[in-house]
Amino acid sequence: KFASQPTNGKQPYKQPASFLGSDIRVRFDSMPVAHVALGFPIAGWNDPDNTVLQVIQTLLGTWDKQSVGGAYSLSPLVSELASNQFA
Repeated sequence: KFASQPTNGKQPYKQPASFLGSDIRVRFDSMPVAHVALGFPIAGWNDPDNTVLQVIQTLLGTWDKQSVGGAYSLSPLVSELASNQFA
């Protein structure tokens, strides 16, 4: 019965989510490090800019403390993060 359903219907309009502007700041000057979180809208899998963003992600690279070879990465950003033991 599912196969008899039409496959070429209208695509629904997907309105972007609205940003509410919530912000909470708590200071602990006695702590030696800062914990920061950033949030921003990104392109979905079907977005025309998705391929460009995938290339940028590849160029920037990824790293965390469990990754080996972070300090020797081709990405200057990743090398700096790994050398200073950030992330």
